[in-house]
This record gives sequence, C-alpha cells and structure tokens, in this order.
Amino acid sequence: MNHTQTKKLSRNIWKMAILYAANKRPYMTFLTIFLLTMPNATARTIGFLTLVGQICGFLFEVPSGYVSDKIGHKNALVIARFSIFLSTACYVFADNIYWFFAGAILLALGFAFTSGTSSAFMHETLDSLGKKDKYAEITGKVSSAGFAVPIVLIIVLPIIAENNFRLAFLVMMVIDFIALATAVALTNPKSKQEVEEVDLETFPQTLRKFFKSAWLKYVVLAAIAFGITFGATAGFKNPYQEILGFSLTALGLLWAASRGIISMLLLVNGKIKKILSFEQLIITQMIIYTVAFIGIGLSSNMWVVAILFMITTATMWGLGAVRSQYDLEFIGNSKSKATLISIKAFIQNILTGLVGLGMGLLVFNLSYGKAYLIVGFSMFVLAGVSSWILNKK
Repeated sequence: MNHTQTKKLSRNIWKMAILYAANKRPYMTFLTIFLLTMPNATARTIGFLTLVGQICGFLFEVPSGYVSDKIGHKNALVIARFSIFLSTACYVFADNIYWFFAGAILLALGFAFTSGTSSAFMHETLDSLGKKDKYAEITGKVSSAGFAVPIVLIIVLPIIAENNFRLAFLVMMVIDFIALATAVALTNPKSKQEVEEVDLETFPQTLRKFFKSAWLKYVVLAAIAFGITFGATAGFKNPYQEILGFSLTALGLLWAASRGIISMLLLVNGKIKKILSFEQLIITQMIIYTVAFIGIGLSSNMWVVAILFMITTATMWGLGAVRSQYDLEFIGNSKSKATLISIKAFIQNILTGLVGLGMGLLVFNLSYGKAYLIVGFSMFVLAGVSSWILNKK
C-alpha cells in the first residue's frame, strides 16, 4: 500500500470520530417532553414509541448487517446518515404524535445500519493500516471524542428548546447533514481479508455459526443487561427528572456532565481490557445497574437520582470499545462481521423494546420510583443467574 493510500485511510479515523459524535442525539433531553406537548400524548405514548422504535430496530438490524456486508460498509454508512438526517427532519415538522413515530422508525433504520457496520469499517481500516491489535485503544479515543464534542450541543440545544423546540431540532438537522457529507468522503479500506458475499444461501450458515459459537452466552447475557438498562432509561429518565424539579437547561447540563465522564472512561478502555475479562466486565456492569436502579427506586432526592442515572449512562456507553473488541475477538476471521454484530444488536433491540413498553405501563399504573425498583430487582436476579452461567466450564 503506497503512502497516498495510507494517508487517505488514516483520515478515516478522524472522519469516524465525526460520525461517532453525530450519532449522539443531544435532543434526547427534551424529545419526550416535546412529545408530551402533542395532543393525546401520555406516558404510555412514550412506552409505545420506545417499543415501535425498538421493534423497527430489531426488524432492520440483521437485514442491515446482511445488506452492509453485501453492498460494502462505506455505502451502508452513507445510507445510515441519510436516514438519520430524515429522522431529525421529522421532529422539525412535527405537529402530532405520528411524526415522532416516523422519526423513531427512520432513526432505528439509521442506527441499524450504523451498529455493526461502524465497528466492521473501523476494524478493516485499522487492519489495512497494520493496527488491528490496537482496536480498543484507538476506537476508545475516537469514541471519547465522539462523546466529548457533542457536550456543547447537549448544553445549548435544551436552552434553545426552552423557547423553541423546532429551532433546536433544526440545528441538529444541520449537524446531521455535515455527518452525511463526511460519510460520503470516507475511503474504502482494502482489507487483507475479503468480505464474504452474504446471500440467502450463506446467511443460514452465518446464523448457525452465531448460535453454535462459545460467544453466544456472553452475547445473550450482555445484550439482556444492555437492553433492560437502555429500555428503562431511554424515554423515561428525563421526564422523571423534570417531575423531580430539573429544568430543560439543567437536564442538558446533567447530560453534558455524563458525556464528559463517558469520554474520560473511553480513553482508558484499552487499560480496562487488560484488567477485566469478558465475564468480569459483564458481571461488573450488572452489579452497577442493580445498585443504581434500586437506588433510583428508593430515593426521591433529585440529585441522588441524577447521579445514579449518570452512573448508569456512563457504564452503558463508557465501556463500549472494550465490549466491541471482545466481540471482534470472538468473531475472529469471519467474513461477515457486520452481520454477526447485527445479530447481537437484534437481541438488544428486542429487549429494549419490550422493557420500554413495560416501563410505560408500570409508570402509568404505578409510579416512576416503583418501576425503577422493579427493574433494579430484575437486574439483581439477572446478575446472579449470569454469574452462575458464566462460571460454568
């Protein structure tokens, strides 16, 4: 590979940092609050919106990995960015709840194409540059920038939304257009290993590989923990914190602080990989989730609840590069990386959607506190079962 090609491939790393940053949705602090201003919108609407988004996510997930391996990872990332751009546009024009469902569906499609494809594209780029063994370290730094850069928007957009929700979404729409242009400008890596032509004949073989792999128990347990945690927080933590007394601006500042913690945590993902095995990583996360959710359920102090939500969020996203490298190590030399990672995301989306619906019903019929207490005790049981399963030879 000549010097010019190496230089172009190296630029993929900072371009991916832009895409990681643009993946963040700074409007999530006020999206569901904006939704509740629409006619006939209730907490149950949030639950159903979460469910629809996740159903679409897991319906799109595996086919998106299949398509990504078929058409090329760069092309899949361009499709993803275009879909996310259209999703934001829906919120700019929203005047009833149906716009929110359209936006959630488009966002699910965009994220489905992004999930396994981003990891596979970065892996191929680093493989071509001879830096595959530094995946967790380099991706951790790139992801760190991806969490740190949007902090400004996380603070600014809620301030704008205090006066005009649509203007805040319009600003995000411009960011999504920049990300779309960046995806188009990516350079396709010439991986040392060819990507398998995934088709309807070879896809069942890929599924059999997945379900016969020693990776399966790790995937399922990690996906369940992530799905429960994300489903219980995605659409509900900000309305709950607003009820407890936080303004939109304060929610933006809290979210910015959590993103700062995530960014710093991602910087040391390479070191964490050396300290924790995959089993230890999974159980550690479950214990943190258990303590945090039970604490949220038992406390009515707004600051205690806010800190526990920050810890939960930091654990979910701040260890992403470590989880990703473990995934890629288990996948090894498979030629269907995006497809295999998408199957894992498929499981996560199923759990997220079901938990989101369950949370909506629990909040509507009981309260936020009791709902989080139930989630906390469920996570406690999961941690115990997981510890037993993962310690079995």
